Amino acid sequence: MKLQTLEQFESKDPCECGGNCNCGTGNKLNEAKKYKFKDLAKAWEFVYGEDMEDEYQGFYQEVTGKYKNKVTKQDIAEIWQKVYGEDIESEYDGFYNELKENLNEANKLDSFNEANADGTISDDEDERREELLKRVKEQMQELLASAELDAKDIGGSFRSPGIMADIKKELNNQLKKFR
Repeated sequence: MKLQTLEQFESKDPCECGGNCNCGTGNKLNEAKKYKFKDLAKAWEFVYGEDMEDEYQGFYQEVTGKYKNKVTKQDIAEIWQKVYGEDIESEYDGFYNELKENLNEANKLDSFNEANADGTISDDEDERREELLKRVKEQMQELLASAELDAKDIGGSFRSPGIMADIKKELNNQLKKFR
């Protein structure tokens, strides 16, 4: 009995060659799904709430330049490792491991219309939205002012900038995890 390669075993071509001969009838393996940058950015924003093009310029330039705006998941992992020195599969698993699902959900949200049946928004939505943004801004300012005071208390004027840099880094990490 002749051993078959995986390609030969999975292929169903008429000549039974598995695509290894030159007869031209063998089936070719399908390429992995290729994503455009705008789809990756949409999924990224869905997961992390960030504008991928603005925040990850190196990745954007690689995908749209060298890869001509068509990348597989494997390409994404290789580019991310090359540009940022990180394993995207483990560091950003919420995005990478569920890429197709995240893109589908982001597309569903795009098509979902939050307006009333007649196309209007609720009477107080604009005011409530402004109040929420104002409240969040004030709370962030209070938190950062408090952190700055504590950083100066801990490290003085010389070490406090480094402490604040660590705090900023942690805030960014938390924002990336936030949906």
